[in-house]
Amino acid sequence: MSLPNPYAQYRQNNVETATPTRMVVMLYDGAIRFLSQSLPAMRVKKYDQQSENIGKAQAIISHLRDTLDFGAGGAVARHLDTMYVGLFDTLTEANIHDRPELVEQAIEALRELREAWAEVDRQCQARKAPIAIERIAA
Repeated sequence: MSLPNPYAQYRQNNVETATPTRMVVMLYDGAIRFLSQSLPAMRVKKYDQQSENIGKAQAIISHLRDTLDFGAGGAVARHLDTMYVGLFDTLTEANIHDRPELVEQAIEALRELREAWAEVDRQCQARKAPIAIERIAA
């Protein structure tokens, strides 16, 4: 009988207990990580690793796009949709034509989006904190 991997359990717990905004931040982290891993592979022409990592990032971007709520998100959701389509297409171009500068541009765009979502998550958590404190005090 093998013992469970504590790191895998920690990651699973983080995902299962994450708020929706925190989950979006985690998805951006994953896309950025996979694209960062694709760059060294791209530079040494390890096309299988390059394609695998870019593909994983594109899958995350597709998931983010597929879960947009246009009814609740309005103009913001439409803007994100346009950005996600552009990022996906840019990564396709980068992968086909071995253009690391396009991957770097995508990473930068994802970092900016990640920071915006991280701020939204902080604000959501800050609004919840006083409610939880009030309930404990009552």
